[in-house]
Amino acid sequence: MRRLNLAYEEFFSYPDNYKKTKLIKIDTNGLDFVGKSKDLEYVIDEIYKGDSLK
Repeated sequence: MRRLNLAYEEFFSYPDNYKKTKLIKIDTNGLDFVGKSKDLEYVIDEIYKGDSLK
């Protein structure tokens, strides 16, 4: 977890890094994507909608 935190801090400490990335906003209020597979599926679909991975 510490390595992930350090990588996150390093990435976001340089504005040029994240200005080149896509931002996906997902309203997760009212979702239980851990306990409900349909909510997780919704989040995954939203991620793919905002990216060209799919």
